[in-house]
Amino acid sequence: MLYQQIVKSAGFADHQIHWQQYRPPASEALPARFLAYINLHEPAPPLDVQGGNDWSVVASLLSLDDLDYLEHTRHWSIYDDFTLIEPSGTALTGDPAPADVLREGLNFGLQGMIVKVTSQTPQLWTGLYAISYRNYLDYALWAMLSLLALGVGSIACGWATSRWYRNKVVVPAQRAQQCLNESEDFNRVVIDTVPSGLCVVSRDNLQVILQNRQAEQWQGTAQLLSRLAQDRSLIDGGETSLDIDGRYLQVEFVSTRYQRQDVLVCTFNDVTRHVEDARALERAKRSADAANAAKTLFLATMSHEIRTPLYGVLGPLELLGLTRLNSRQSDYLQTIQRSSSTLFQLISDVLDVSRIEAGQMSIDPREFCPLDMLEDVLHAHAASAQRRGLLFYACIDPNLPDLLLGDAARISQILNNLLSNAIKFTESGRVVLRVRLLELRDQQARIEWQVTDTGIGISPQQQPQLFVPFFQVRDASNEAGAGLGLAICERLCQMMGGQMQVTSEPGLGSSFSLRLTLRCLPGGLPPLLPWPEGAPVYVRAPVPELLKNTCDWLGRLGVPANPAPPGWSDEPQTGVLIDMLPRDGLASWPGPCVSAVSGGGSGRLSQATSWQVDAHDIRAIAQAAVLAHQGLPLCQAQTQHRAGRVGQLNLRILVAKHSPINQAIIKEQLQALGCQVTLSANGKQALEHWQPQHFDIVITDVNMPLMNGYELARELRRRDPQLPIIGVTANALREEGIRCLAAGMNTWIVKPMNLQTLRGHLSKLCPTSTAIAPPSIPPAAPSRPPADTAQGDRIQVTEKMRPLFLSTMHEDLRRLAEALDSGAGKTAAARLHSIAGAMGAVQAAPLAKACAELECRLLDGALTADLQAQARQLMQRLSRLLLPLE
Repeated sequence: MLYQQIVKSAGFADHQIHWQQYRPPASEALPARFLAYINLHEPAPPLDVQGGNDWSVVASLLSLDDLDYLEHTRHWSIYDDFTLIEPSGTALTGDPAPADVLREGLNFGLQGMIVKVTSQTPQLWTGLYAISYRNYLDYALWAMLSLLALGVGSIACGWATSRWYRNKVVVPAQRAQQCLNESEDFNRVVIDTVPSGLCVVSRDNLQVILQNRQAEQWQGTAQLLSRLAQDRSLIDGGETSLDIDGRYLQVEFVSTRYQRQDVLVCTFNDVTRHVEDARALERAKRSADAANAAKTLFLATMSHEIRTPLYGVLGPLELLGLTRLNSRQSDYLQTIQRSSSTLFQLISDVLDVSRIEAGQMSIDPREFCPLDMLEDVLHAHAASAQRRGLLFYACIDPNLPDLLLGDAARISQILNNLLSNAIKFTESGRVVLRVRLLELRDQQARIEWQVTDTGIGISPQQQPQLFVPFFQVRDASNEAGAGLGLAICERLCQMMGGQMQVTSEPGLGSSFSLRLTLRCLPGGLPPLLPWPEGAPVYVRAPVPELLKNTCDWLGRLGVPANPAPPGWSDEPQTGVLIDMLPRDGLASWPGPCVSAVSGGGSGRLSQATSWQVDAHDIRAIAQAAVLAHQGLPLCQAQTQHRAGRVGQLNLRILVAKHSPINQAIIKEQLQALGCQVTLSANGKQALEHWQPQHFDIVITDVNMPLMNGYELARELRRRDPQLPIIGVTANALREEGIRCLAAGMNTWIVKPMNLQTLRGHLSKLCPTSTAIAPPSIPPAAPSRPPADTAQGDRIQVTEKMRPLFLSTMHEDLRRLAEALDSGAGKTAAARLHSIAGAMGAVQAAPLAKACAELECRLLDGALTADLQAQARQLMQRLSRLLLPLE
C-alpha cells in the first residue's frame, strides 16, 4: 500500500524529501499519518535492492501522535483541528483550507480561532491550529476567570493605589501647589497694592529683578540704584532717603537670597507728609517758642516796669509809717497801704497765673519750721480780722514736726489766699486756721491745713467752678477780687502733689482744706526758760478747742497748764493765768496774768501783775508765763526765734543800685533796721568800696551800667567765698532767680520789698548780728505841692528827695539828648528806662508809661526820625514838669 502511493508519485526530484498524506484503509482504525520519502542515488548500495538501476527510495511513515507528543501528556487536546501544509502547499493533514488568506498568528473566524504558524526554515512549513470558541472557553474558563479575577484585582489594587497616591500625594501636592500659587498671587496683589514701593535688586550687578507698581510710579528705583552704585557703603547702613521732584522717600533695604542669588529687598515709604508735618511742627514750635519768649519778655518787662514804681510807692509808705503822724494822717496812710497792698496782690496774682501758664513757676523744697510759717501767716492777717471784729485764731496740732522739707513760700501763699478770702467774705463770727497731722510714717508726714469761716458760704452749683481762673462767686460782696487766688492755689497744690477740698453751705460758712505729704527733718524747737516745779498755770479761752490746743502746746513746751476754774475768790493767787483773746466783762484774775491778744505787742501793762503778748505766738506765751511767774519784765520774754524781728540788725551793708531814687529808699529802709549803709551807683563802684571784712553783706541790683549785678557777684565771690550777697530785681520769673544763684548770690529779692522782707533775708544770712537801739527817725518833712503841667502830668516828691530827684532827672535828660544826637538807640532806651523808674517813684504814672512804651519801640527797632521826634517831645514834656521844682 505504501509502495503504491510512492510509485504513484511521478517525477520526484533526486535528493529531495517529498511529503504526502497517507490514507490508511478504512478498515484500519489508525490515526492520521503522512508519508515522507527521498530518492537516493547510491552507486554501490549496501543493500540488496531490486531493479537494475542505482536509484533507491527511502520512505518514512509518520504519525501526528508522534509529532504532537505534548498531547499525550494531556487529557484533552489544546486545539480542535490541526492542518499541516508542506512547503509545496500540499496539506498533509487536517482541513486543506487555503492558508494564504490567513495572516500569521491568531485569526478569528465564525466558528472559532485559527492560529497560523510558519516555520523559520528555508522550506516554509505552515501549521494551522483550529480552536472552536466553545472548546476554547471550556478549556480556558478557569484560566480566564482567574485572569479576569487577577485583572479585576489588579485594576482594583491599581485603583486603590492610585486613589491612595492621589489622596496622599497628588491631592496634597495639588493643594500645596494651589496654596502656593494663591499665596504667590496674593503676595503679588498685596505687594502691588501696599502704599509702599517694593523692589528686589541683584546685589552683584544692581539690576532690578522685580518691583511693584508703586515703585514704578514713584520712579525711585533708578535713583536708588544710582546712589548705591556711587556709594556701596549705604547697603551696610540699611537705609537712605531720596528726594524726587518734591516727593520725599525713605528707603530701607535688607540683604537676602532670591532665585539662587544675593539680592537686596528695598522698600520705599513716602514720608512727604511726615516731612511737611515735621516742618510745620517745627514752624509751629518756633512760633510757639517765639510767642513764649515774647510772653516771657512781656512778663519780665511788666514785672520790672510795675514792680519798680511799686517799690517807689510801698517803700516810702512804710517809712512814712515810722514817722510821727497824727490820727488823721495815720488813717490816710493805712488806707493807702491797704490799697497798695491790694494792688500789689492783684499784680502778683496776674503774674503768677502767667508764670504758671508759661511754665515759669517752680517748687523749691527747703527746710522750714512749720510753726514759724504758720505764726507768720497768722500775724499777716491778724490786723485785718481785728478790724472786721472777727474772732481769729489757730488750732495747731502739738504733734506737728519741728522741721519739714517743702516749699514754705508756696504753702504760705496758699494759706494767705485762703485766709484773705475767709476774712474778706465773713461779716461776723470767726475765722479759724486748723492744722492736723494726719499720718506720720517713714519720716513722711501727711498734714492737713484747714481754713474755716462763718461767712456767706458758697452754693453747690458754684463750688465746682471755684478753681477756674477769673471766676467770682455771685452775690458775694462788693469786695470780690479778680478770681485768680483759688486758681493759683489749686495749681500750686497740684505742683506740690497735694489735694484741695472745699466744703461750704450758703449762710453757714466755708471750709477749705489743703493736704500735703512732706518729709520730716531732724531738729527741734529752741529751748525756753525752765518752768519751776509746782507753779500752776491756768488757761482761759473763748472757745473750747482754743483752750485745749493752748494747754496741749504749753505742755509740749514744758509749761504744764490746765483750764482755768469756772470761778475763784478775790484772794491773791500764785498761779499764772493765760487769758487767750480776752473779752470785756470777764472776771479779773487776782494774780499774775498774761493777756494773749491778736496782733498785740509784748510788754507789761499798767497793772503790776499783768503782761501782754501776741496770741499767735505760742512760744512767746509760754516764755511770758515763765517770766510772769518770776515777776520779771516781759521785754525779756522775747524768745530767741523772735529776736530777729525786734531790735536792730547792726549790719554793715554795701548797696549797689544805679537809680538814685531807689538808693535813697533802700538806704532809709536799711537805716530803719539799724544798718550802716554804703551806696554805690554800679558794680564797678561797689568793687572800689569793697574791702575784706569791712562789710557784713552786699545788696546789689541785677541790672546796672558798667558792671551788672551778676558780674559783681562773681567777682565778689572770687574775692570772698563766704560773703553773703543778695540780688534785687523786678523780674519775678524763675530764670532770673536761677541766674542770680548761678552768679554766686545767696538769694534774691523781687521788688517791691518791705522792711519785713529785708529783715527776714538779712537775719537769715547774718544771724549773729548784735541788736542795738533803733535810731530815731525824724518826722516827715513837708512836701511841696505836686508839680502839674497843662497835660495833667503830676510829680509828688518830698523836700528831702527833691534835690536828688532833680539832679538825677537832669543827668538822665542830658544823656538821652546825647544818645539821640549820636543815633545810639540802645543807649537812649537805657536812659528812658531809668527815667521811667524815676517817674514811677514820684507817682507820675502817665510819664512812666510813655517812657516805657518808647523804650520798647527803641529796643525792637532802629532809631528812626519819627522815634527821635517823639523822644524829643517827651524830653520837652519832662523839662516843663521839672521847672516848678527848681
